[in-house]
Amino acid sequence: MEAKGYYERLVEITPDDPMAWYNLAGVYVELDNPRSRTTTPSTWPSNANIRTLELDPKHLEGSFSS
Repeated sequence: MEAKGYYERLVEITPDDPMAWYNLAGVYVELDNPRSRTTTPSTWPSNANIRTLELDPKHLEGSFSS
C-alpha cells in the first residue's frame, strides 16, 4: 500500500515516464491480488498499462500486461 502512494506521486511528477506508469500498474495488480490486504478497482492496472504503451509503444512488458 505504501508503494502505491509513492508511484502515484511519481506519475504526478513525471507523467511522461513509461516506467513509472508500468510500475504503478504492477502495484495495482498486486493490490488486486486476493492475498493482498486491500483491493483496487480492476480497471486501474489496465489504465496504467495503456498509459505506458501510449508513452512507449515498444514497451514489451506493458504490451503483455494490457
